Amino acid sequence: MMANKHILFFRNISGIAFVNSTNDSFFLPDALDNDVANMINKFTHAVEYHTKDMLLLPTKIEHINIVSLLNTSFFNNCKESDVCQYNHRYYESPEQLKNMEDDFKIKYVVPFVNAAFDVTDKLVVYWDTPLNLYKNSNMKIQRRQTTDAKFTTIDGIEIGVIEIKPFNTPSEIVEEDRVRLAEISKKMLHKRILAAKSEKEFYTFAIMIAGNHIEYFVHEYKSQESTAASVDRIDKAKMYTFRLLKNSILPTFPKTFSHMSLSLESLLHFKKMMSKSIASNSDVEKPYLYSNNYRKFEPTVTLLKLDE
Repeated sequence: MMANKHILFFRNISGIAFVNSTNDSFFLPDALDNDVANMINKFTHAVEYHTKDMLLLPTKIEHINIVSLLNTSFFNNCKESDVCQYNHRYYESPEQLKNMEDDFKIKYVVPFVNAAFDVTDKLVVYWDTPLNLYKNSNMKIQRRQTTDAKFTTIDGIEIGVIEIKPFNTPSEIVEEDRVRLAEISKKMLHKRILAAKSEKEFYTFAIMIAGNHIEYFVHEYKSQESTAASVDRIDKAKMYTFRLLKNSILPTFPKTFSHMSLSLESLLHFKKMMSKSIASNSDVEKPYLYSNNYRKFEPTVTLLKLDE
């Protein structure tokens, strides 16, 4: 496990500015669709009052995964409530358990993230899939740099990643993965920029989930020319900014289900940001912006465990 001083050293050599913009109005989600809001109200009411027979059905094809999330979360909450009621002396809440990461991911995270996606999207989320970025690297680096999930465009361009840690994960490990996400998204950003025909493609994205806490990040690139002209002191020093946009709550637990509306709004808005960064049909005939400028990029650093 890496100590804090090593992480600080890594941050200093990475060439990335880590910026907290959660108070800067960078992230303003839209309200949920009325149909979705009504389903969430039914879900919240059923969990709150321990209703035993709630079953939601989708009225639109794009709501299938949202309905699946609500039904799955309702079932999990009812099961937790029943276990607590009949075995209260031995009951441990999800927050108390030493969750295995895969179990935690499958039960509490996958249904939530998948809820934001449907068959009409320009984006796809892949779980436990190696990144194409590292396909030419040795197996040690490939294993280390495989995230819990990745976001790709429908034509296969990787534009975002997710890292997940269950409850009771040491804070040093969470911070290490946060820094690793910054480096992976930086390398992803380089590849995306080389194929970019519009500056709206100069972004990659990352989500960090630790326990019931969610962090939404965007990784931005500014060329040396725009960096030199910037009035932002942070941007003057760095071409890369790993920006924390929003803190949110994972709403799939007995103690967090009431956050379902706001949490889904944030996730759907983040997906919207990713979708807006994808090249449009009108960009196809444009020339590449930086296809020959790869020498201006700062190298990425692979964060390996010291005891491996």
